[in-house]
Amino acid sequence: MVIRQLSTRIWESAEHRVVFDAITRLGGRDPQRLRDELPAQATRMGFPDVGWEAYLAPGEAPPNDLEALVRDLTAASSADAGSNLK
Repeated sequence: MVIRQLSTRIWESAEHRVVFDAITRLGGRDPQRLRDELPAQATRMGFPDVGWEAYLAPGEAPPNDLEALVRDLTAASSADAGSNLK
């Protein structure tokens, strides 16, 4: 469900879209595997210059409720889009 919701998202940053696509292509939920393989996957996709330090910062706790985070992201995007119409 989350992948489907995010796959149709219009990303504000092209880099965010690249990171999402790389995660999706790798599949799985093992954080260490993703941490190890994401840079290579993005490079294979043609994007070698992703600023991984912003995404792979050590010591960050994983989210407890991914679906709630997606709802918040969607709501924030909708609010931003509405404010651009003024």
